[in-house]
Amino acid sequence: MRYWFLAILFFSTIIFILLVFEKDEANDFIFISTNHKNTERQIDEKGSNINYIDEKSNEKNSSSISNLKFLTESLGWLKKLDVKKYGSIKISDLKNIKKIDLTLYNLRDEHEDLKYLKSLTGLKVLLGPPITSTDPRMLKTKNGMIAEDDAILHIPYIPSLEKISLYGSLITNEALQNMERYNALKELWLGATKINNGGMRHLEHLKELEVIDVSMTDVDDEGLKCLERFNNLKELYLTKTNVTGLCFSGLKNSKLNVLKASNAMLEDKNLKHLSEIYSLKKIFIGDAFEPNISDSGIYYLKNLTNITDLNLYGLNITNKSAEIVKQMRFLTFLDLSYTKIDNFNGFGELSNISVLKLVGTKVSDDDIKYLKKLTSLKKLSISETRITDDGMQRLRDSLPNCLVK
Repeated sequence: MRYWFLAILFFSTIIFILLVFEKDEANDFIFISTNHKNTERQIDEKGSNINYIDEKSNEKNSSSISNLKFLTESLGWLKKLDVKKYGSIKISDLKNIKKIDLTLYNLRDEHEDLKYLKSLTGLKVLLGPPITSTDPRMLKTKNGMIAEDDAILHIPYIPSLEKISLYGSLITNEALQNMERYNALKELWLGATKINNGGMRHLEHLKELEVIDVSMTDVDDEGLKCLERFNNLKELYLTKTNVTGLCFSGLKNSKLNVLKASNAMLEDKNLKHLSEIYSLKKIFIGDAFEPNISDSGIYYLKNLTNITDLNLYGLNITNKSAEIVKQMRFLTFLDLSYTKIDNFNGFGELSNISVLKLVGTKVSDDDIKYLKKLTSLKKLSISETRITDDGMQRLRDSLPNCLVK
């Protein structure tokens, strides 16, 4: 009996320790939402269990709110939590919070809730609301609609911020006038806003920036002269802008890995400024509308042998560019759709390629002998080409692990 008692006591102790550990682990990450459906969202960045608090939560799911690290939609609502149920909660007590997502958040009159952000001294990421003129979530006051610039200007200075996203919002240059205070800022997403060259001068002192997105804005080469100040820049997004590429001359001392400038106004001669940025790994310069890039421009990429992703969709390039592309031995993604490529001979074996898009080109069944050598392929897009149905089947048989369509 004594041994049975000791065994039971031993295993009970182990179970108790595990339960305590599991509880602590689960409370490491708490999701707060006013929308009960959001409790099913998988936002656990660490792989630990997710606790949440919403209008239907019970007390055990909110026992460690002080460990909160992610907050969405809830600044105003958090103050209204049932004190009897959750106890007294102050935003200033949330010392561990790292990220706030206001995507669905409806700011209150006179921006009362925003002042509480100042207490979050460890905040790293602030995602602003993507608001359009037809969006029913448009910021409003008692007097009606307000400009979003006004809302952004009411956000207090938070020195720890490393990422700010205002993508798709209605902000103009005015909203950026206080941005120069954020010396630690690493990511700034301003795509699809109403900013132009005038707003870019407010960013000149943000020397720690690693990511800049001004896609679908009126910013052009003139506004991007500030790029020469950003030696830590790793990602640059210029899709659907009037950038010609002249601004790339300011990138020679950068650490740029990613350049996405599809459907911009790029010119052949300006791609020469990319020729010595050996850190580049992903280049997206395809153009579905008015392509200016030809084989002459692609020639400047000849020394960029570390490229892994290359999008040349719609460009005025021919098989002459094959000589450049085949030197990119680490290439895993290649889009040549709607170019003037008429065969795949000359592109080499591209042994690491996993995604290849040749839609709308003139490749034919004669190219199957080259394509079937690409044994690393996972996806091959060859619609609107001269490859027959029989040729398509031959490729599927030769590349059983590849989706051919």
